[in-house]
Amino acid sequence: MRGPNNNCNLTILKLDHNPIGSEGFKFLSQGLRMNTNLKSLSLTYCKIGPEAAHSIFECCLYQNSVLEEFNLSGNKLGNDGVCQILKGLAVAKSIKKVYLADNGWSSDCPDVMAALLECMVKNKVLVRYDL
Repeated sequence: MRGPNNNCNLTILKLDHNPIGSEGFKFLSQGLRMNTNLKSLSLTYCKIGPEAAHSIFECCLYQNSVLEEFNLSGNKLGNDGVCQILKGLAVAKSIKKVYLADNGWSSDCPDVMAALLECMVKNKVLVRYDL
């Protein structure tokens, strides 16, 4: 992938049901971290685990991002991965919809619930949570 000054006009990227995995997402995120065009990213059932959570977190933090919809349903993020992602979403500037269902996390985990509460309180732009 090219650097942040690329001329790519891609606004929707749907890679569902591809075995990208955590390592693959880390490579993909290098191009996504500073993307100023992408509005929708769907990575459902891509075998992404908690090892990719930090890279996902960094994608959420990019200040000039226009990403509005982020679908990570059906992966293997677990409690720790979802917690880290929610912390990034808490300060995300443009994400309006997030999908984290079927990721092996538990609503019984106090850390997950604390991260979810923090995200819902801090981020007024994010209005749809699919958990």
